[in-house]
Amino acid sequence: MKVSEPHDHFGFPAAVDLAGLRRFERVRDVLAEVADLPHSARAARLEELAGADPPLQAAVAALLANLDAADRAGFLADSDLDERDGRLEDTSLPERLGRYRLVRRIGEGGTGIVYLAESPAPLARQVAVKLARSTGTELSATRAVIEAEALASLNHPGIAQVFETGVLEDGRQWMACEWIDGEPVAVAAERLDWRGRVGLIAQAADAVHHAHQCGVIHRDIKPSNLLVAQGSDGPRVKVIDFGVARLLTARGAAGDVTEPGLLVGTLSYMSREQLSAGAVDARTDVHGLGLVACEVLSGSPPPGRSGGIAELTRAVQSPTRVRLSGCSGRERDLEAIIAKATDPDPVRRYPSMQHFGDDLRRVLSHIPIEARRPSLVHSARLYAERRPWLSRGILATSLLIGALVVLLAASRVKLAAEIRDQQQLVAGLVEDALAGLREIRGTRESRMAMVDALMVRVERHAAADPDNEHLLALLARVLRERGDIAAGIGRDDDAIGDLTRSMEIYRVLHRRQPTGIEHGRRYAEGLVRIGDVLLERDRQPAADKVLALYLQAMNLQKHLLGANPGNIGLLDDLSWSYDRIGEVAQIHGISTPNGDLRSWLMARNDLCYRLLSLDPDRALSRLTVGTGYLRLAKYYGSSGRAAECYQAVTKGIPHILAAVRSDPGRWFFIQILLGMYSWEVNSLLKLERHDEVAAAAHRFVSAARSQVYSQPGELIAEMSLASALFTAARALKTVGNLSESRLYGEEALVRLEALEHMVSPARWRELCVQRDEVLAFLAALE
Repeated sequence: MKVSEPHDHFGFPAAVDLAGLRRFERVRDVLAEVADLPHSARAARLEELAGADPPLQAAVAALLANLDAADRAGFLADSDLDERDGRLEDTSLPERLGRYRLVRRIGEGGTGIVYLAESPAPLARQVAVKLARSTGTELSATRAVIEAEALASLNHPGIAQVFETGVLEDGRQWMACEWIDGEPVAVAAERLDWRGRVGLIAQAADAVHHAHQCGVIHRDIKPSNLLVAQGSDGPRVKVIDFGVARLLTARGAAGDVTEPGLLVGTLSYMSREQLSAGAVDARTDVHGLGLVACEVLSGSPPPGRSGGIAELTRAVQSPTRVRLSGCSGRERDLEAIIAKATDPDPVRRYPSMQHFGDDLRRVLSHIPIEARRPSLVHSARLYAERRPWLSRGILATSLLIGALVVLLAASRVKLAAEIRDQQQLVAGLVEDALAGLREIRGTRESRMAMVDALMVRVERHAAADPDNEHLLALLARVLRERGDIAAGIGRDDDAIGDLTRSMEIYRVLHRRQPTGIEHGRRYAEGLVRIGDVLLERDRQPAADKVLALYLQAMNLQKHLLGANPGNIGLLDDLSWSYDRIGEVAQIHGISTPNGDLRSWLMARNDLCYRLLSLDPDRALSRLTVGTGYLRLAKYYGSSGRAAECYQAVTKGIPHILAAVRSDPGRWFFIQILLGMYSWEVNSLLKLERHDEVAAAAHRFVSAARSQVYSQPGELIAEMSLASALFTAARALKTVGNLSESRLYGEEALVRLEALEHMVSPARWRELCVQRDEVLAFLAALE
């Protein structure tokens, strides 16, 4: 059928400029006038108000039809407001759907019926099977397909996993996915304190952010779609029901699964752009999660969202304002976060779920939030809360605030004693800020900007008192931090410059106190870190130089241990020097100092077990043992001794996992785990234990993804994920799982190509070799 001109979702001609607030207000005003009238009076009143504007009249009529459908299903209770005929399918329980035996019905909605089912042996697990409705149109079936495609493209511990999809003889789609034995987040939150509730919302933000990165917008974020189950480390959120998801194509355009004139989502959790059928993006989901945060933290539905349509149309015009209590003095911060997330203008919301989640974690870490500019008093109070020993009572907090006021007026302070006091306070603030950098999962640019700001302050105070060892050490710490960030984003030359300056300061400080441990350890660490960056930048040409740096650090550590033989920190440093030297020798074919790589690795393992016996509860003690087994696995695997390699893997993984669970924020713990998972996949293939390969490959990829989530934008995390995906793709091809192999291979290619703008030209040329390998692999799968 030929149409004279294209129309948008609301029925307006696409050429008419009714976007944004102006369009919304026109529809809102007419809808509010008509919606609460008796049905018999609606048509006449609508004709009176909008008869001269047919597109407006048609749009309001479509909204009224959707509201009627919602009322029939239970007002605002179902996300699928397009089932306007209200017809339901046969409610009898089928025996099977595909290979899954149905146990009982567990729910239903506009898009389909959900059953608890069991999969056949050998897996024999419970799953949730969703059967799409047949409503006389293709919309519900299309939505079921889109939900399956959307979920299948996602791989995140916070998103329900899809196992299989199928089609019945009558054309209805079904989908088997992970069964979540949980409860809606608003219910689960009732048993948690405010910190636990904020943590749940932050988890949900992480999961939905992953969906956004994969080009999927949920569009129906609400408590019933955020289920909470008990995990090994506490309550864990799972995001479900992507039945109204919007997919982004490779060109960035949105592929929608709705029909013109239909609302998509749950009315009580809609944003203004959804209610006006305007353009949606990731910020639409931010709005929905902001409303969920309001409900979870206040214990009540968001204000203005549980009444009629007139109240709802008023509510979406302003940010959600709520008064919280019982949040240990952080109520105003949380209220500001909710208001920012639910602002009617998407431009004023958080630009992404990552930013939303970061601000929630700032609250938990007593760090000033982005949602409101902190006052001096507020910042000082947060500083005191992060250092409880400073804030035992009103007097201590008052003294801290007063000291900060003096600090800001430093240019007017002349007395030497007062200057020293300022410098000590600056040192405390800087140390606290450096610790906070590791708590904030912001962009690399924002973290670099924070360090640059610290550098200005520290250098100014160090220049004013060049003999102050404490300030010099502080300057070396900031330089080290900036060098680490620069290395993480591929600016290797800048990194080496900052790391060298830091190392030289520690060398000077160590010479002043040659028997002291702290400066000597930092000096050795500086040597090692420069070697790490050189090795990453120059590869083989730098191997001899790097080995010399590592040996210099090891000799310094042994010297310090001579005066402090029971120092756990020094023993730990020495174990890692053994590790680095062994790794460089193995990769680059250089002899170890004792001439025998295996005995070198065994000596390192003995040292690791000594550390574990001295401090068995320390995460790093566990990690060092696990890393020792990783090096042995690599040694045996490279020598073709697959059985001994797998034995080392099975001994090492429990130690590494214990370290990760004890301290999940350490990114390099995950790097060690990835190395072990890689050798697990490799050894299982060599041993032809093909039935175990797929699970091992999935573990490998999942761990690599977790690092990308915790370190967004970090080069090493992105490269590790690309490598894990390609390794998994090749392994899955070997065992005959070609569909998953292709998916992993395609994602590896996308992630490798995205690295071009993150690395130097020379490094990119190296990565192009890997990219070409992936291209050849994918071509062979065709």
